[in-house]
Amino acid sequence: MIINSFKVDKISHWCIAISSCDCNLDLETDIKKYLQSNYAPENIYILRPDDGKKYSIAHERIPNFENIPVQEIIYKGNGELISNGKKLSAIVHKKLASEFYLYILKKHESVLKASNESYFVLPSKNYATHFIRIANIFKESQEINILSIFLLPYLKNNPEIIYCDTPTIFSLIYSCVLLKNKKDYNPRIKFYSPHSVSKDDVGNTENAIFIISTSINGTLPIKLNSQVGIDWSKIIVLYSFDTTKNLKYKALSKSSATDLLSDFLSLKPEIFKERFPNRTFEIKFEDDQFMPTAPTVSQIIINQEDAPKTLSDFMANYIKYDFISCYKGVNSKAKVRDIYFDVSKIFRNIKGNIKNHFEEKTNLLLINQLPINISAIIYVDKNESKYLADKIRAYYKKDHSKIVQSIFYQDLKFPTTPNNFPSCYLICSSCISEGKKIADISRRLRSQEDSQIIYFNGFVRCVDQKAYSLLKNNIKYGKYGFTTYSFITIDEIFLPNEDSDTISWEIEKNLINIILQGFDDLKVKSVMSPSTRKYFKNRFDDLNSLDGLVNNVFLNSKDGRRLMLNKNFAFFDFVNWKPKEIQQSKVYFTIISVLHNYRKNHNIKQTVYERSILSPENFNRYNDGIIQASILRSATSQELNYQIDRHASTAMITIIAGSIKDISNPDAAPYEFLMAICLGKLSLYKEDLQKLFNDFKNHKDNIIKTFFKIIESKFLT
Repeated sequence: MIINSFKVDKISHWCIAISSCDCNLDLETDIKKYLQSNYAPENIYILRPDDGKKYSIAHERIPNFENIPVQEIIYKGNGELISNGKKLSAIVHKKLASEFYLYILKKHESVLKASNESYFVLPSKNYATHFIRIANIFKESQEINILSIFLLPYLKNNPEIIYCDTPTIFSLIYSCVLLKNKKDYNPRIKFYSPHSVSKDDVGNTENAIFIISTSINGTLPIKLNSQVGIDWSKIIVLYSFDTTKNLKYKALSKSSATDLLSDFLSLKPEIFKERFPNRTFEIKFEDDQFMPTAPTVSQIIINQEDAPKTLSDFMANYIKYDFISCYKGVNSKAKVRDIYFDVSKIFRNIKGNIKNHFEEKTNLLLINQLPINISAIIYVDKNESKYLADKIRAYYKKDHSKIVQSIFYQDLKFPTTPNNFPSCYLICSSCISEGKKIADISRRLRSQEDSQIIYFNGFVRCVDQKAYSLLKNNIKYGKYGFTTYSFITIDEIFLPNEDSDTISWEIEKNLINIILQGFDDLKVKSVMSPSTRKYFKNRFDDLNSLDGLVNNVFLNSKDGRRLMLNKNFAFFDFVNWKPKEIQQSKVYFTIISVLHNYRKNHNIKQTVYERSILSPENFNRYNDGIIQASILRSATSQELNYQIDRHASTAMITIIAGSIKDISNPDAAPYEFLMAICLGKLSLYKEDLQKLFNDFKNHKDNIIKTFFKIIESKFLT
């Protein structure tokens, strides 16, 4: 038995539905229990099977129930609902069906809400914040029996085939068949995939119906009609949340998704990702899957010992050279590099002819490991690698009186037959990461397997030592195993994989472009003063420069002052440097190296079950604005997602508010914090973000005011 209450024309109604599976009912006791949490009705329906039994309510046993009228409705095996000897009106019939289906949906908590870091993939391929799990509904035989009553009318013509989009509704179809079984009705029940259903999958549909468990935006019904050719009259949806006013298909229950789910959203993937950049975990539901439990959240706190052991020495060797740029160059995947190393700037001495670490090590390796019979130097790019190749070529000309041929790798031409006169080739690369170019050279040199091949690299950038060893072994492998060829490296660098689609400068450039174009959705036109517009225009020009970012890695203050590193930097063991000498790109490189090393050493994983976020304490411990900015830029959006930890979110708004209040301090970085929020990298509880907005939306600094207008438009409306 089910008791359900609802309103029609502002009048409260109850319907007591009695299943053919029910026995020994005590209506009065169940009604008393239901009254404890529901208002008394003005009308009552008793929906019962055509079993000849009399079901009545003893009003005198229930307080305040004396004068409530009761209308009996009998349901028959053909799907008809009979009241007082007449067929129940279609309006009441439809209302009862819709109310019962929604009641069961809510009762079994079938509406699942994704976490702040995840999203559901719907059969329509849309991404959604909620998912309706139909399998939760069909648990109790009495409820299934009652729900089947309202599906029976669609089976009155005894369809030969009943197509279902999921096996989870089989029990509902089976219950319908049992109610009609007096006529020995035995339809075939088939299942189809809502993802890939086609005409070939369904065959003859002349005497068939198609049942859809749930439709949020009408995608599957439209697909069945337009692509498979199914007539609208043969399509029945159990739960429809379609916003279309007049549905062409049949729906047992129709409701607005926003009525049931106040913050429900179903969007195209690209739009969803733009709106929710921190929702990175995809959830695809199959019949045997369940909603994952809340993840365990741990906090990352960076200490001095988390730096790579070689980092300080590396920076000490190269501190005087501006050889590191950010957001410059293109890698083998045609993506902009997050960090770019220019060896040509290391060779250009600052003080006379004093050689630096890189030059000294290069010359030492040339003397001790390179033969004098090099036939050709092959370089992998026409800039830095060619510069390094020319330096080595000049050395050979000077010390060996030999002019060595220098060739760009794409100009290599060899005969397909093996070379009978072995040569010696030096493959020169200034900086490699995945090694795709030198792997290409290796393939081109296969016909020269009896020749000596030496790979000479300035910097090798890999994720970790394991990746470096794998790269090196793959290149060294030849006719005599892993020691066939030589692989020489000046310095090894371990950093995260490059991905310019997620690095902050790429997203920032797109955002500023939208701002400058006056995109109406952001509503920043009215708040931007001419000086503010000029500020963003200058920043946009910096981000589009082919020179990359060196001392403009981070946002300047309003008056153009750049963030600088103070003395006693925790990750530098040496002291012979001045703040003005340290480019912002080097500070960013240092922090991203430390963070990456921490992730490796602590085996940091971001999964549905475990999360790691940067503790707000990091921003208190490293309170130089340039270090805070480096952390914000080098951390991932998952590590800055404070929506999953309320206490961390509250701590972060205190830090951000303090930075905004301290805007006149040259060491403060309020613009970087606000930019991180605007880019979707740093996420806060909505209530915390709203408080921050309320406190500073009318700030006297026009740039801050602009940032908050963007925040309001993107995250608060």
